[in-house]
Amino acid sequence: MEETGTVFVFHFPPNQPYCPICIEPTEYYRTTEVRTINTLRYGSISFKESQVVCYKHRYRPEDNAPIIYGSCFARSLAPSRTRIGYDVIAEIGKKRFLDNRQIEEVVQDLSAQGITISGSCVSRWADYFAATVECLHHTKIRKLKRIIDGNGGYLLHIDDLRPGHVREHEDVLALRLIIDVLDYTQDGDGLDFPFDLYRVYFVTRLNRLRLRLMRYHQRHPRTIGHCLYLPKLERIASRVSDHCLRQHVQALGSIHQEFNALRTVLRFEIKKGRSLVTTMSMGTLSEIRSYNRGLIHYTKRLCADKKKGQLSPAQGVILNHLITYQFKLPIPEQLVAFLAYLDRTNNFEESLFRGIKRGQRRQVGKKDISREFSLHGPYLPLMENLRNDDYIAAMIGDMKDLPLQLSQLDSRDITHYLQKLKENRRGKFFSFLKKMDGISLLPGYL
Repeated sequence: MEETGTVFVFHFPPNQPYCPICIEPTEYYRTTEVRTINTLRYGSISFKESQVVCYKHRYRPEDNAPIIYGSCFARSLAPSRTRIGYDVIAEIGKKRFLDNRQIEEVVQDLSAQGITISGSCVSRWADYFAATVECLHHTKIRKLKRIIDGNGGYLLHIDDLRPGHVREHEDVLALRLIIDVLDYTQDGDGLDFPFDLYRVYFVTRLNRLRLRLMRYHQRHPRTIGHCLYLPKLERIASRVSDHCLRQHVQALGSIHQEFNALRTVLRFEIKKGRSLVTTMSMGTLSEIRSYNRGLIHYTKRLCADKKKGQLSPAQGVILNHLITYQFKLPIPEQLVAFLAYLDRTNNFEESLFRGIKRGQRRQVGKKDISREFSLHGPYLPLMENLRNDDYIAAMIGDMKDLPLQLSQLDSRDITHYLQKLKENRRGKFFSFLKKMDGISLLPGYL
């Protein structure tokens, strides 16, 4: 370690005494200039490193790039030719994708930890983080597959399984089918009746199992004939084809459909543990007017169906209540100032990615996330894996080891995934537009 003024400069030796290709001793190549990087663990650190090469194998045969060996510790601190450490990059990624922090908030948080960085750099390093996590995922994909296979695998469908595999793994297959049926509670929102119809969900999954097994039985009757568990499972699932049961399920589905239609008209958001009166989605004058128009239109439609004799029992109950409370349901426009303080709904919460989109809204600080969502849209589900303890244990070990895992990735692979990220965002032919002569795009010059 050297001292230059008040700055200490560390001098790191190389860690490759022998060439990994020919096992011959490596030779001194050069000592780099002093480099300063900012890390969360060590603060600002200045260092230089000695580098060695093997003069017999100095270039990669695939791309003729030079092969230079230096300090493993130095290369674990930060990417080459940058001033930001891997732990800072990991922190930026976690704050942006897991904590959904806005860029300005990330800048302030890092500043409080002694890291000075601009908002544009935070954005670029967030892209880098997304690309490196995808790269890490693909480098560990075989390990992940072994873990999944060791846990019995997972079942997508059985139609394409080869008959020999079905007979050999019939017990595991039957167990997975049963677990899928018993997991019917996942089809709801955890709000119980009348918002969730768990018995209907259970029957629906049983019917889906019945159809799968029936199709497989028709295609491979001999295979099923040699099985022990699947025929029994098929007989149990066949009970849902009972005509009386199907009528009850259809009736409940019709009632639930009307109930959801009424909820949509009244603009109530379902949230466990919260009163419906606190979840109205109106907050502006235009939304109140839209709500009132929708309520009137819905009531008129039910009245018209009643005149035609086409009103279902559930619709009849709803219409009677609408008539009884017809003077209390419309919202006076004068209440717009009051309603602005009520909680607003998020329509995306009822979609598959409601959690991701809610996080994106928190991240960008506005409701319309169309542009921002397109920046990292394909990568957000991958980022969600970092919330899964089993995934972390299998792929990383511990979240605190993420910076080290990122530092061990091949820079060429990271470059590839960064390019892929840009292509997903802008299109594969975007880079060629700058090289094209604009006059060639005009008519008459083709």
